[in-house]
Amino acid sequence: MPLRTAKKSKRLAMKRKKGFSYRKFSLVKKTNDLLKKLFAVLFLFLLAGIGALSFYLYHSFRNPFAQAAGSLPKETRWDGKTPINLALIKISDLSDDSSTISDLLVLHIDPEGERYALTSINPNQQVSMPFGFGENSLNQAYAVGNTAEPKLNTALTCRLLESSAKIPIDGYFLTDSVGWGRLSELSGEIDPTDLGRSFSLSLIFKVKSLISILPESVRTDLSLPEIYYVLSGLSKSRSAMSKFCESGAECLPEFMDSTILSADKKIVVLNGTGKPGLANFCAQIIKNIGGRVVFVSNTKEEYAKTTLLTDSFEDYTSLRVQKVFGVSEAFHKDDYFDKEDFIDRGDIILIVGLDKMGFWW
Repeated sequence: MPLRTAKKSKRLAMKRKKGFSYRKFSLVKKTNDLLKKLFAVLFLFLLAGIGALSFYLYHSFRNPFAQAAGSLPKETRWDGKTPINLALIKISDLSDDSSTISDLLVLHIDPEGERYALTSINPNQQVSMPFGFGENSLNQAYAVGNTAEPKLNTALTCRLLESSAKIPIDGYFLTDSVGWGRLSELSGEIDPTDLGRSFSLSLIFKVKSLISILPESVRTDLSLPEIYYVLSGLSKSRSAMSKFCESGAECLPEFMDSTILSADKKIVVLNGTGKPGLANFCAQIIKNIGGRVVFVSNTKEEYAKTTLLTDSFEDYTSLRVQKVFGVSEAFHKDDYFDKEDFIDRGDIILIVGLDKMGFWW
């Protein structure tokens, strides 16, 4: 008998002597295999649960409160360092998508300058409505947006506000009379000349009340970090440097970006759509944020997309203009010398494309 077979026989004999059983061995092996599969399934369920929880927390972090009807997704998020303009909209009833606007304000926060500006916008002013509604009161914007497909309640309100005030709107807070009352109870009497006191970081310590009130009373497109930056910016603002205005025109100088003002970059705006007045309108928005527009004209050809040309991709003014007009990509202006006239007249050239036509502007 071969040596290996003899050793094997000896091992089997020893196992039998110790009570070894193939049936028992097979049962134990099957049990172990079953337990391994069970643990594998449980592990997969655990991973799925963690993934679902992470997904929920991520979206809660980005959008802690429900967005208002007819909102559009934000392309970029605020870092809490640059100035921001927020629309504060109060409607008659949050649960009614056809509500009228009762109060309309714009809040400008300048974190670097440690100041804010709050201006009241007349909701009864006449504006040009889309969708065949013609001239109508601005207070109907939320309701008119409800007639669009898809709905554009808040989006239309913010865009018409941009058009009338000629300042960019970077986000919004929407509430109604009931919600405003509950917020007032939480923060105390709201003083528009000292918002830092009314909406300070101390509100964070009222987490339980905030959780119970805000989701039902407020709609916003800001993420949780952005809301924190808003509270931080207001709490650090100096009342002596801040201002409350009864009219938008009075407050326009307060909405200028001090960094853009000091940079004093020469900006050229070119109309690439053929729609008269569009370049002048965009130029006015740039002026209202502190930009120095030196020339406005038309392009040689039509542009489908709004384009930004700059001499520096890291330049603050270029980045701010790019964000304000939602330009997805910037190019070096040297690449366009052979394509367009007037490129040499500015450090930054904004070519307004067909994507900015329609009711947006």
